[in-house]
Amino acid sequence: MQSVAERRNTLAYWLLGILATLLGAAGQLLFRRFGQAQNSQTILDWASPEIPPGAAYLLVGIACYFVAVPLWVRVLRDLPLSRAYPLLSLSYPLVYLGAVLWLGELVSVQRTAGTLLVTLGALLAIAPSNTSSNTSCSAD
Repeated sequence: MQSVAERRNTLAYWLLGILATLLGAAGQLLFRRFGQAQNSQTILDWASPEIPPGAAYLLVGIACYFVAVPLWVRVLRDLPLSRAYPLLSLSYPLVYLGAVLWLGELVSVQRTAGTLLVTLGALLAIAPSNTSSNTSCSAD
């Protein structure tokens, strides 16, 4: 049985993981918004001394990643990877919702169903399990 301090630390790591996932999803949405602002520009056009359109989206997206990475490394230091990694899958519904609500992308039944399945799978993977009921399978 975990002590109160251990449970508090575990909760803190889960919250850091959720924050890192939120920042990663925000970064993806900001990168997409930056890409939309580029219109017909190519990457070679960025060599000009002018600031590209939507540069703030790119800079804030990079900042999101810059903050998320050390948070994620901290989470991985103390939580098992097999428990922490499914948190990243929760970025799929966040990005999908953001794309629909903020970027005006279209809702589709197929994408919605797929996103719901990914979310359900992630939630199943991170849900606490009763270790006493785990059984091993053996081939007869």
